[in-house]
Amino acid sequence: RTVTNFVTHPSMQQPSDIHFFRDAILRGVNCAATAPNHKITEPTTFHRILSPSAASERLLDIAYEVTLGRLLDHRLSGEEACRNEAMRKREKWANIPAFVVATVSGMEDQTSAADGGYYKELPYVPPTTMRQLEDYASACASIQNLLLSLHAEGLGSKWATGPVIR
Repeated sequence: RTVTNFVTHPSMQQPSDIHFFRDAILRGVNCAATAPNHKITEPTTFHRILSPSAASERLLDIAYEVTLGRLLDHRLSGEEACRNEAMRKREKWANIPAFVVATVSGMEDQTSAADGGYYKELPYVPPTTMRQLEDYASACASIQNLLLSLHAEGLGSKWATGPVIR
């Protein structure tokens, strides 16, 4: 189930201090590090992106480009309506105070397909070896631990696996 309206529990106040988000994410990553990892490869790397920053602006641009491309490909509306909807998505993401991006090592190398600053989707490369499958499972457990920690802090979070992560 995808949650699109992240509402803090009524008993908790939504923090506005960016230091709170930074520290909460650090605590979450520490919880993530306790996830099972059978081969002790520690395959998951977490990247904390606080907003506003150059990195968060790039994420907003990617969200805009992915949304616009998807809408234009499906021809759901005219070009201007598609651009407006993509901008709405970008503005929605601009209100997110922090992002955490998880990457998994040991997967087949995927170099950036960016050309002149335009976002292009990378090919999906599924795990093919037992080690890659175990690393993928460990990464999933790590991410779940992170999300549970953020939830315990009263922070809304979402595990995104859609086109924007490719």
